[in-house]
Amino acid sequence: MTLSDMEGDDASSSVNTNSSEDSNASTVESVSSMEGSNKYSGEFSDVSMDTSDSTTCKVLRHVAGRKRSRRGRGRSGSRISGRSGNSSRAQSLPPDVKCITVKEPSFSPPVSDHFCPLCEPGPYIPDSTEVAPLALFELFFDDEIVQHIVQSTLAYAEHKKTEMPVSYKKFILTLFTKKELFSFIGCLLLLSLLGHRYGWSTKKSQIIIGLSELMTCYQYELIGTFLHLVTPNKEQQLSGNRFSKILPIYNHLKSLCFDLYQPDRQLSIDKRMVKSKARTSFRQYIRNKPTKWGFKFWIIADSTGYTLDFNLYVGKAATVSDKGVSYDVVMQLIQLFAFQGYKLYFDNFYTSPTLLLDLLKYGFFATGTLNTYRKEVPEQVYGMKKFVERLPRGSGYYFRSENKIAYCAWHDTKTVVLASTAFAAHSENTVARRIKDKVTGRSITTHVPCPIMLENYNKFMGGVYKSDQYISYHKVSRRTKKYWKTLFYHFIDIAVVNSHIIFNFISLQKNKMNYD
Repeated sequence: MTLSDMEGDDASSSVNTNSSEDSNASTVESVSSMEGSNKYSGEFSDVSMDTSDSTTCKVLRHVAGRKRSRRGRGRSGSRISGRSGNSSRAQSLPPDVKCITVKEPSFSPPVSDHFCPLCEPGPYIPDSTEVAPLALFELFFDDEIVQHIVQSTLAYAEHKKTEMPVSYKKFILTLFTKKELFSFIGCLLLLSLLGHRYGWSTKKSQIIIGLSELMTCYQYELIGTFLHLVTPNKEQQLSGNRFSKILPIYNHLKSLCFDLYQPDRQLSIDKRMVKSKARTSFRQYIRNKPTKWGFKFWIIADSTGYTLDFNLYVGKAATVSDKGVSYDVVMQLIQLFAFQGYKLYFDNFYTSPTLLLDLLKYGFFATGTLNTYRKEVPEQVYGMKKFVERLPRGSGYYFRSENKIAYCAWHDTKTVVLASTAFAAHSENTVARRIKDKVTGRSITTHVPCPIMLENYNKFMGGVYKSDQYISYHKVSRRTKKYWKTLFYHFIDIAVVNSHIIFNFISLQKNKMNYD
């Protein structure tokens, strides 16, 4: 091979080397440009390697491609058809959606927004009633209901005398009357303080003072054995009714709760779980609740915690409207308070545009948290929530539809959406929040605007929660396999809390009169 030939080979090899280096350089430039971008900087920022190697470039391109593919693995849309997660509504707002700091000029309270109850809010008890805890409790467990329980218990004992002859003879000797029934209820209340049945113990650490003076432990157990709320004959007549064992007491207590008290303007509706594992068809299981197994009550209460009315949920009704169970629950509870100008508060289980408009026809002005995935919710509300989710703490926007419903989305630690026919949607007050300072990096206290409807919702929604709190302090409920006993114990809890609220109301009024 000649020198010229070798030089030609070197030249050709140098040309090939230069071309491969140029291709590698272009690849490295593309990779380095990806390194500089925000999308992939975290992937390569802490890695040092020789990018001149073409194999390394291929690996980097593969990782970058895999990163891009991950971004597309999410759900293509939301749970409702037509509401895509990539919709432009999440990027911009329609012109009729305004910031909460902008006052709503077109809003004015409805013409019928006047509170006109049937009588002055407060308790209504007979003039002859002594203002004492026991006397007020006897308003709920009056002579009619107590006499009914005594007669039903004696009839049940007579019905069981052939099956339980020894216990029957001893029970008859106790001479079960109204006094013994109240002593039995008093034992239940005293035992609720200690939490177990050892109140009759001789140990000083377990004894309850005054319990043995009411009745002996054996008498207490005998009455608990034969206690009944309905006579055997009446129970047989009501055999097709799920409330057959509690129906007379249930209806009577509901009417007394309404008759003895006129609530203030702010009412709240919510559910309550009464703990029980009794074997019955209408026992409920709610996984995410503190009380998972038990009986579900629908409760309406005022802001003081007074239980105005309640309905026991026994399963899906035979006739359910096409508007859903939550709609039917609210409409059943508000029948006694229609056309008086009351304001209602409830959570997103009940809130819907249809319900708010129908309540407005009956003179109710309602406010509640809203699930934006409901069918009747306007499109602007869904986009407004998505937009507010990306804003800093304390930001909010509102939208008022043509049918007088105001929707508001406000961002705190999370974004909450409310719907109301009672309040304006803009903000007039502020609340204190801890926000991180961008300059110093420390948390500072600042005041951010808060919508009027959210402020009132937080203030008055807790009526049912307050009632549950009072009941939880000294709950009468005892462990039993009979569902109707659990419900009877809960009726005692309702009567105790309601009589306590009436007593506090009257005492406060007396103190004001003495002070004046």
